[in-house]
Amino acid sequence: MTISTQSFAGKDEYICTILLIQALNSSGKFNELDSYLLGKSFSINRDTGEIDGKPFSNKNYKEVQILDYGSEKNGYKHIAISPPPNILFQYIYVREYVNGSRKPFWGTDEGDKVFSGTCKSN
Repeated sequence: MTISTQSFAGKDEYICTILLIQALNSSGKFNELDSYLLGKSFSINRDTGEIDGKPFSNKNYKEVQILDYGSEKNGYKHIAISPPPNILFQYIYVREYVNGSRKPFWGTDEGDKVFSGTCKSN
């Protein structure tokens, strides 16, 4: 597993809660899903990109790369890629620059779903 080692000054973890799940349908539109994951939480280590908790756990991924640590002008972004033979990827974006303790996020799982909700620095 390749993990970025750059350090982020400040709080090093997000705790995120899933508020909406959508899946791509056969006509190219997103449908809202009802799932046991609604209201569930997961954590993101902002220093390493490691995620603990469904649906984004990436401990077994080959590569986790933090694209942006977030700032007053940019959101936190990272991508994770699974090992072959069935290569999957996930992308997480947290709008770090939003005022307040809750930051909106969206992310993709290993398939055709898009998750959104809020994250709080821990």
